Amino acid sequence: MRTMLLIFMPMRLKSSRDVLAGVYRGANEHGWRVQLFDSFPDRRRLQEILRYWNPRGCLVHTGEDRDLLPPIAFGNIPTAYLSDRRPGRFSVNQDPSVTANLAIEEFLHCGVRSLAYFAPERDALWSRERCRTFKAAAASSKLPFYHTRSGDPELQDFLIHLPKPAGMLVAADAYAAEVVNAAERAGVSIPSELSIIGVDNDTMIC
Repeated sequence: MRTMLLIFMPMRLKSSRDVLAGVYRGANEHGWRVQLFDSFPDRRRLQEILRYWNPRGCLVHTGEDRDLLPPIAFGNIPTAYLSDRRPGRFSVNQDPSVTANLAIEEFLHCGVRSLAYFAPERDALWSRERCRTFKAAAASSKLPFYHTRSGDPELQDFLIHLPKPAGMLVAADAYAAEVVNAAERAGVSIPSELSIIGVDNDTMIC
């Protein structure tokens, strides 16, 4: 019987789909089987899933602070977490400072006078880390930094009052589309007044 790997990860963001594609490539190379769950079961349902599939390992990406599937729920099954730096778990993380520095470099090339970050009101742990590193990089650039979690209509007002031209890093491409729509409604010109960088490389949105 082939080795079974269970993945608990929502597929809404392209970055998650890219991770899944990489996992499938690795699984195929090693002859593993992969079973995906794009929602998070409660503890009772998780135990049923683990008994049925009897996996050799699990990969979990909750994307938020909520402890939906803590390590203790998996017993002795090796479990890795994505973008989750909390103690007591093996985690694979990206370096948010790389994203922040690349964004700052591009914005400076565009000649912006201010920098901003946008994420939804209930942003995830990885988003807050991205904001923290972007704010630190902005400080080194000596440009003023602004941050908002508010959607429309507050987002329109935020964009109107940003010192122009401005550069905004957005937590994910899905949210960048919200900024573009808000800028259009607010009469803020893109890219002459506002440059936007999203994260995920989601070509359907970009």
